[in-house]
Amino acid sequence: MLLKAALEEERSSWRRSAAARSSRPWQASSKIRHATTHQLGLDTLDATGVHAVRARVVDDGDLASAGGVTSGLDLGLYLLEREVGPQIAHTVEEFAPMAST
Repeated sequence: MLLKAALEEERSSWRRSAAARSSRPWQASSKIRHATTHQLGLDTLDATGVHAVRARVVDDGDLASAGGVTSGLDLGLYLLEREVGPQIAHTVEEFAPMAST
């Protein structure tokens, strides 16, 4: 219920940023962007003009990225916490199907 209410809220930054995204947000300005990806793709990412960072999660404002498949779970929880608060992120983490394995 909390997550549904948060996503339906008109002033949610999640909704605003989803509407404003481009296919290549790092090219939207002359600012050097920071991002991460799977370790095998870091050189390719760096070649696009993005400063590739070796990390599980990188938040560069309107561009957030994860360092691989399992890091995507961390990114999802991080974004939940950033956008709708730690209570919802913790609840999702606690009741995720893999939490019991």
